[in-house]
Amino acid sequence: MKNASKGPRSQARNQASSEAQSSLRRGAEQALENNRRALMLGSVGRTFAHDFNNLLGVISNGNHVLQRLCTDNAAVAAVEASVRAVTRGARLTELWHRLSTDRERTDEAIDLRIFLQEMEELAKIIVGRRIQLSLHVAPGVWRVGVEPNQLELSLIALLLNARQAMPDGGQLWIDARNAEAASDLPAGDRVALTVTDDGPGMSHHLATQVFEPYFTTRSEQGASGIGLSQVKAFCIASGGTARVASTEGLGTAVTMLLPAETAGAPDTANGPGADGQSSGPADPNDKGRLLLVEDSDDVAGVTSALLHNHGYRVSRARDADEALRILERNDDIGVVLSDVAMPGETDGVALARQVKTRWPKLPIVLISGQNLGAAVAGSLAVLRKPCAPELLVSTLRREIARTRLLPGNA
Repeated sequence: MKNASKGPRSQARNQASSEAQSSLRRGAEQALENNRRALMLGSVGRTFAHDFNNLLGVISNGNHVLQRLCTDNAAVAAVEASVRAVTRGARLTELWHRLSTDRERTDEAIDLRIFLQEMEELAKIIVGRRIQLSLHVAPGVWRVGVEPNQLELSLIALLLNARQAMPDGGQLWIDARNAEAASDLPAGDRVALTVTDDGPGMSHHLATQVFEPYFTTRSEQGASGIGLSQVKAFCIASGGTARVASTEGLGTAVTMLLPAETAGAPDTANGPGADGQSSGPADPNDKGRLLLVEDSDDVAGVTSALLHNHGYRVSRARDADEALRILERNDDIGVVLSDVAMPGETDGVALARQVKTRWPKLPIVLISGQNLGAAVAGSLAVLRKPCAPELLVSTLRREIARTRLLPGNA
């Protein structure tokens, strides 16, 4: 009888244990499937970004050729509109690439004046036409030492949050300034990057909860409530924090307090063509021979036409190995222009390093649809794809002039 009385309870415990194990197994299988889908989406996203940037490059360079040939005002206006569309498409493709890429955290010293200028077009697309956007960077703002992709995604989250708070339109301000010392944070200078809207605002009670995971004031399907919590997590991981101030009927301001890089003053003229001037224009009638390394026939065709219009004689290689063979056989090549993503084991960055080692006085310019990071960009001339033709030509000219000044190469 004693064993019989324990039978049902024992069976219940066994059943509960079996159900718990089944639940854990289903959870693990679901997590594995979600991870597999995320990896697949990331791979598709990177392939999409590369191929679509190639298409944008064809359109961009083709537009430049048309601009030099067009005399009809209507045709010129149409080409200019297409140029603007390419610029917007490039920013959206860049965002897609960043969202689909899982990379290790790499902090960089970011000049917010340049960062926000580059973000402005994308920001306007995100908030929509009903919202008027204003940017302001106070004089002398320090650089911030953060991961650039995470900073951009955090700002996008704040812009989306503001847009959802103002479905009928309104005003939106993005402001950057040096912050005062905060007693609740570790010692160190910080920069305040604030997004302010004039939407309906919220009560103090709600404002204290906005950074909590999964908290949302919206009831519609798809409102996950993870955006602001991720923003604060990014700020804390960077060595700062995030704060919110809101008043019902007046609006909301979300501030990211980010660690400052105060070793030097902001330098807004850093990078290829940043100041709009080349370092020393070469003779326009003596541009010489250029080696174009590009696997796409369409991109190579229109880029060659563009460069021919600017006085270059263009030879083409389809990958890094072919480029090295051409360089070994020819000593009259004056500059190399190479894509970064190419078929084969050697990409454009590795090619550039081999060129720097074997032919140290031969200038090489890379063009890429992704951010290659400060280490690469600091040692090599790198342009973002699609690149404005004027910037491409001025960068080639600058690199040629710079290498001519190297010892023994005058």
